[in-house]
Amino acid sequence: MPPTIHPAVRAERGSARRPTERRLAGLAADLYGTADARPPLVLLPGLSFDRAIWRPLLDRLERLELDRRVLVLDLPGHGGSPNQPSHSLPAVVEVVHRAVTEAGLVEPVMVGHSISGGLVSVYAAHHPTRGVINIDAPPELASFARMLQPMAEQIRGTGFDPVWAMMERSFRTDLLPPDARALVAATSHPRQDLVVSYWEDLLTQTPSS
Repeated sequence: MPPTIHPAVRAERGSARRPTERRLAGLAADLYGTADARPPLVLLPGLSFDRAIWRPLLDRLERLELDRRVLVLDLPGHGGSPNQPSHSLPAVVEVVHRAVTEAGLVEPVMVGHSISGGLVSVYAAHHPTRGVINIDAPPELASFARMLQPMAEQIRGTGFDPVWAMMERSFRTDLLPPDARALVAATSHPRQDLVVSYWEDLLTQTPSS
């Protein structure tokens, strides 16, 4: 069976098979590959990013893990996924679990970037998984919450744009190659209402760890 190819490289490889694009638990999803003995992967992007941010990884997987089963999701309110009634961590974990179940995946390896790094860790504490990969997310949230809370009024009000710009500078995307910087810019769409909704707990209470 031919390898699955991400949409970003289809034009260069016209014979490539398209991913199965679908809605799972209401979330926009791409499903790649064929179920086999290898544990499936679930890829979740960070806050403000859509699922196209995973293009480089999908391209590499295409070469190294032929036809690996991979599910890529847009988080609620991101990309092609509509908002959910709640964007609290427990609520998002459960909608992701419903999507994983609808995709027919059993004990996946959960991969999360940034805010989704914490999400996949919580997911693994409540649902069967084969492993967790946490990318660019701190092991504890208390220090991040303490940084955000003095800026809560700005984040909720007219100061959101400068605060988000400060956050983006801290990502040091200027150190990335030009094509990677372009991908980050094209796939990140920060919306104040969405960011505030995902950060609500961090803005109002300090996690114990």
